[in-house]
Amino acid sequence: MTDLSVLSFARPVPEIPDTLMAKLACAAPLSAPEKELYTTLCGVTPGYPEAFNSTEARDAALGRFGSYVKFVAATWAEAEAGGFPIASVAIGHALADPAFDEVAPAILDAVASWPAR
Repeated sequence: MTDLSVLSFARPVPEIPDTLMAKLACAAPLSAPEKELYTTLCGVTPGYPEAFNSTEARDAALGRFGSYVKFVAATWAEAEAGGFPIASVAIGHALADPAFDEVAPAILDAVASWPAR
């Protein structure tokens, strides 16, 4: 089994506007654009982790992504404690990036042996 703690992880976190949060908190009706934004953010909510070959590569992916999503640093221990199975982990590097080939075997090996851990 590959030691996933040698990889660096990031995960997306939704940043819900205060006005939308206020409406959701009191179950107020949402406008069509608010419903669309809420639906989009619900897809981000689980915040599936992404694996990188180094902290430098992971750190380059941190920060805002679009208007309502921010990538934050994470560890495999944090992701696992948060209930994310290895099968939910994405490889953060693009397919053409040589680092993809460094990370893919570790993730795929772990997925292939999951849930038999």
